[in-house]
Amino acid sequence: MPLQSGPARIVDRFVRWYATHPQLSLWVLLFLMPVSAFVLGTAALLRTWGDNPQLQHYTWRALEEIPEHWPAMSIGGATLLAAGLVAMITTHLFRDSPRPGAWQGRQTDAD
Repeated sequence: MPLQSGPARIVDRFVRWYATHPQLSLWVLLFLMPVSAFVLGTAALLRTWGDNPQLQHYTWRALEEIPEHWPAMSIGGATLLAAGLVAMITTHLFRDSPRPGAWQGRQTDAD
């Protein structure tokens, strides 16, 4: 996303502000935002649970179907796990690989 776009500029400002204020760590922000989204989403779901019989019906129906479709669910879970592992390994390889213009001559046994 180019830095000229609105969301990219806002995120850039957040990161720069947190980089200059170490007492309010960027890592705390990056941890608390997903956790707060999960907590607020759970609270909203629990608040509407008692008043929405259609939500209850579809939720219980979906949960009842899990044992019947367990093989497909386990294959899907294994596929997601494998995709996550591939993403982590790829990130690790790209992070540790040398930059394209920075060739590092390595000594071999033949030298």
